[in-house]
This record gives sequence, C-alpha cells and structure tokens, in this order.
Amino acid sequence: MNIAVRPLILLGTALLAVSACDDGETPKAASTPDAAAKWSGYAKECPLLPGQEPGKRNAAPYRSPTLFSVRCQYRTADNKQEKVALSVTVYRAASGGGTAEQLAIAVMEKNRATATATARPAVTGSTAPTASTEPIEDLGDNAFARLVPKRGVRVYVRSANALIQVDYTDPEGGKDALTTATELTRQALTGLA
Repeated sequence: MNIAVRPLILLGTALLAVSACDDGETPKAASTPDAAAKWSGYAKECPLLPGQEPGKRNAAPYRSPTLFSVRCQYRTADNKQEKVALSVTVYRAASGGGTAEQLAIAVMEKNRATATATARPAVTGSTAPTASTEPIEDLGDNAFARLVPKRGVRVYVRSANALIQVDYTDPEGGKDALTTATELTRQALTGLA
C-alpha cells in the first residue's frame, strides 16, 4: 500500500473536525450547501494522470450535501507498484458562521502544521531519512509539499473550498519527484467542478 494511503483514509475523516472560526470552536458540516462555495464536486472520479495507468478508486466516492470526497490509486505501467495516490475533498458547507472555504483553509493549515511537525530532523545518530516541507508557488490558492527522502513526496493544494493531496512514491526521485508530483497535482486540479 502507498506510504500515505492509510493515513489519508483516517485524515479525511478527522479533518472534518478542524476549525476556521474566530472563537476556536470546531466547525461542523452544515446541513445545507454553502451557496458561495466555488466547487461542488469533482468531474472525474479518477482522472487520467500523465505517465500512470488509469486510476482505481480504493473506495466509492463519498457524496453528501456538505462534502464530496474521492480517493484513487495509480500503478506503474507494469502494474507492479503503486506509484500515485490521489485524494480530493470538496467542502460544500460549514456551520458555526464559517464558510466551506474557511473550513478548507483551516484543514489546509492543520495539514501544514502536522507536516511541519513531522518533518523535524532525525534523532542524532539515527539512520532514518529526514523529511522536509517546501512551499509550492503558482499551484491553486495555496500549496506545499512534504518530501521524505528514499520514499517520495506528498503535495497538498487548496483551491477555494477544495483540497487535493497527491502522494507520489519515488525512492530515487529526489527533487525530480517533487516536480513530477507537482505536475500530477496540477492535472488533478483540472477535475474540480
């Protein structure tokens, strides 16, 4: 299984409880969609991504009046290795006076804080690779990447009220893996509807 698939499934559920409210209260999904929300879903269940076999959903897309979510897995052309995992979440509403976009912003900031906290230098004398985070310019409204040497890259991007994560496994890729993952994320953004 891809390095981030299990955490993605848990993360998608946990992130609904993140807050963008001024009083620190956790927004909840409202019962009716936010009319001001830019995105309402995803036009492609598993979009074609350059250089990858067609994607396969690892679960049925989740659709409700307040949330849309889909997760896809992609394999290399020889079908031997999972190479890319895509997670798309479109927040359609938030309660507590917040908007769907505010909820997406809050979730993105929580993702950034978590990625930064787990990117600390390895313990002295440890042979474990040191993860790092980097901002990505000109991708959605806000984007950054978490790079894990000898494993791969996770790109996080927010576009208005939608969040997309792309996990790209490439143990030998280094900075080239970041470039590839960013381009795959850019392609995934085109599916927002």
